[in-house]
Amino acid sequence: MINSVKCCTMSLVAFLSSIAYSQEPILMPGWPVAITGEATLSAPMQGLTLFDLNIDGYQEILLSFGNKIHCFDYVGNELPGWPYETGNILDNFVNSPVVGDIDGDNEPEIVCDWRNAWERHSALIALHADGSMCSGFPIDMAANGSARQLALHDLDGDSADEIIIGLYQHYPDTIRELRVYRGNGEMLPGWPVEDIFVYGIAVGDIDNDSEPEIVVGGDGWADRRYDLFAFKVDGTIVDGFPVELTLQGENLWSRGAPSLFDLEGDGFLEIAQVYYESHWPDNADYYFGVFDNHGQMIDNWPYFYSDESMTGAAVSQNTSRGDYYFAIGTFWGGNYHLVSEAGSTVPGWPFDHGDYAAGSYDQATIGDIDGDGFMDYLFNYNLAIRDSISQPWMGRIWGLNQWGEVLEYFPLWVVGTTFPGGVSLSDIDNDGIVEMAFQAVYPDSGQQIVYVYKLTGIPYEPERFPWPMSCHDPQHTNNLTFKPETGIPYDDDTGLPKRAFLKGNYPNPFNAKTTIEFGIPKSGHVNLRIYNLLGQEVATIVDGQLVAGDHSVIWDASNYSSGIYFYRLTAGGKVITKRMTLLK
Repeated sequence: MINSVKCCTMSLVAFLSSIAYSQEPILMPGWPVAITGEATLSAPMQGLTLFDLNIDGYQEILLSFGNKIHCFDYVGNELPGWPYETGNILDNFVNSPVVGDIDGDNEPEIVCDWRNAWERHSALIALHADGSMCSGFPIDMAANGSARQLALHDLDGDSADEIIIGLYQHYPDTIRELRVYRGNGEMLPGWPVEDIFVYGIAVGDIDNDSEPEIVVGGDGWADRRYDLFAFKVDGTIVDGFPVELTLQGENLWSRGAPSLFDLEGDGFLEIAQVYYESHWPDNADYYFGVFDNHGQMIDNWPYFYSDESMTGAAVSQNTSRGDYYFAIGTFWGGNYHLVSEAGSTVPGWPFDHGDYAAGSYDQATIGDIDGDGFMDYLFNYNLAIRDSISQPWMGRIWGLNQWGEVLEYFPLWVVGTTFPGGVSLSDIDNDGIVEMAFQAVYPDSGQQIVYVYKLTGIPYEPERFPWPMSCHDPQHTNNLTFKPETGIPYDDDTGLPKRAFLKGNYPNPFNAKTTIEFGIPKSGHVNLRIYNLLGQEVATIVDGQLVAGDHSVIWDASNYSSGIYFYRLTAGGKVITKRMTLLK
């Protein structure tokens, strides 16, 4: 059986405790946490899922490993009711958990899938925040494999997310399907779509008709000739699709998930897709293309590179000029790539990390890691080294700036190989500062080690972290334009929030006024105060009785100096703190 513990082995504990983290990033209290057991290298390709399940301002950290799903708080404690365990050690969760509201009750659910290769079957599960099974689940999918990614999205506009997943089976019968399930476990009308092998999924309104489409990188139909698909909500194909990827008459193959973004700012989404030409047994040639919403390749594409990729691209937009960049990790060939919207290599790239047979198995993570106003790029790395047999295996996270230069304090060295999932970024502990979370596997034992680091001095502002985790968001939409729901639950009968909440102020940064929104479930005394970096109270916005419901206030900071401030809500025994930046 697999047990969650606060250490790997006694020797590993001693080594970790001896490390002096005197420079940024700083290892957070309670971490690392290691998950020990019999499963080896059974973690999904995607990174950790971060989500505020309890709507208390603090994010939980979700991961699947072996036959369990774990849920930790920000100080490394497993939440009550977790981990969830299938009961069969031979079961293996295929994807990282995704989080959304699948039943429309304004409460988050956790969805994941497992397979059992020995017994040749798989299942789809949905769990409540307390780890209990949702009604209608598990779903026996009667196949021995599932896609490398699943996704959630409200496809039919009923305020409940549907579950999108691909299946494959080679024995005893061939099954290759794309399925869409409702939150009650029933299949959506028009599904499944058959004869399609799914490599990755993106969801968004690509044709600007106010209805989302499902975009799939895969192969299927007509002897596997087609490689890029787009489906409507009812399972019918979008005009212009499927796309047959060819080059000089040679058939090409999709690799990884598509990525969606709005190149022209016109509401029509473009599709970015990695694909390759096989030269077995020699190395493949890889390409990266951008397509419009009709499946047509855009001018100046594709971009060619000789390294081998496992996943799709992460996308960001330059905050000052508005142009787009695409970060591509490779697991073989020794390089990481950054490509401009013109289809050319960004100056200073590709970055050669020095190990031809190593690289990244997950998407890059994108955000302003060093606080200079430009995007930075984090890559995991599937290689660990050690100086001697008496030393632990050490892996690393690479951090690169816009010009392909290694960021200060990077590569970040940790015990274990940072494989296979990438880095997740958010304000996990609700202090307004960015944390990064990732897992590593220890080569000798197969233990998963979970790390959480604080990026000291870097404020968390969502617009500065456009691709903060694998597949972009907790629903895994791979859509740069997708804005996840706040997760604030409301009572259907009264329309009141079920819990106190405090939203991020807007605008942020601001000059000199900013709006702060919050809500309380019951009438009572409320305090909303402003503090400076020294913890000194500088302003009181609210101090008195308020009725239950949503509230909005404006802080006029005209008489305050530029800097970082904290605003703290106290209501009904709950205290929630967030951070804001005043720029004059």
